[in-house]
Amino acid sequence: MTDTITPRPPRIYRHVSRAIWGNAVLLEELEDRRVFRFEDGKERAIGVAHWDKMEQVEVSADEAYAIQARALAGVEPRRGGKGKKVRAPREKKPPKKPDITFEDQLAIFKRDFQIGFPDVTFRPGTFDKAVKRAGNALSREKLTKLIDAGEFAAVHAAAVKVVEGFKSGVPKGERDRFKELPAERHEAFARALFELLYGEGELAARFDALVSSLGEAAGWQLATTFGALVSPNEHLYVRPSVMRKQALIVDVFPKNMKTPSGRIYVQLLAAGERLRERLVQAGEHPADLLDVAQFALRTLKPAPKKD
Repeated sequence: MTDTITPRPPRIYRHVSRAIWGNAVLLEELEDRRVFRFEDGKERAIGVAHWDKMEQVEVSADEAYAIQARALAGVEPRRGGKGKKVRAPREKKPPKKPDITFEDQLAIFKRDFQIGFPDVTFRPGTFDKAVKRAGNALSREKLTKLIDAGEFAAVHAAAVKVVEGFKSGVPKGERDRFKELPAERHEAFARALFELLYGEGELAARFDALVSSLGEAAGWQLATTFGALVSPNEHLYVRPSVMRKQALIVDVFPKNMKTPSGRIYVQLLAAGERLRERLVQAGEHPADLLDVAQFALRTLKPAPKKD
């Protein structure tokens, strides 16, 4: 899925001053140019100096595939510079969705938690304690003070306590590796953590910086714990096997989730927001995205094995 990003697979573009060309799909991305195929049937290369002329267009998934089909209609295999055949791009389809639907999930949720999200058995009390602990230990003021003073080890120590207080959410292997994070990584971790929690740059890049700073300790659950506990309304806690399945159910199509990445995290966050919207539309009211993640876990976990 070379040029697919959720929730609009594939990406659709339009030239800001050449509407007559119609919409376009990206065929090839090179160092100095990007090659697009437009709905008027023509292929055009846009040089690096003019990339800002191509704006991404927000359309539904169905319309995106329809535009792609129109743009690629009649495209024949081309010859490369040395006579090599270049295949025309194939129409990209989203992966197969799970058999369970959101409606099925909602039925399971209502069966198991008759009063909904306020049910005391739904969300472990340790979650709220972890949120309070993280909000205090990793507050903007405290992190700023420690980082300005060069106390990077203290930032790491505070983060370790936050993770240890959320044991049910982070696998032991990830917790142990994070606890033993080499001292030479502490500064990078402290700065990346602050930027993830309080920075204003692109979220995917901020997330990637945190993952990079964690080195061998990086795992989806550890990497998403800090944001989810400090800002549970803005960040999503990711249990990878569960959230990928959940994303597919709400028509978000993440790629390989073997290792944490900012691009995939943004997709999963979009899935979490979409799920929250659908829950509210159904008359349910999750307190935050931690509730949303817990909903996914409670309704998608495998059924107990029968004796």
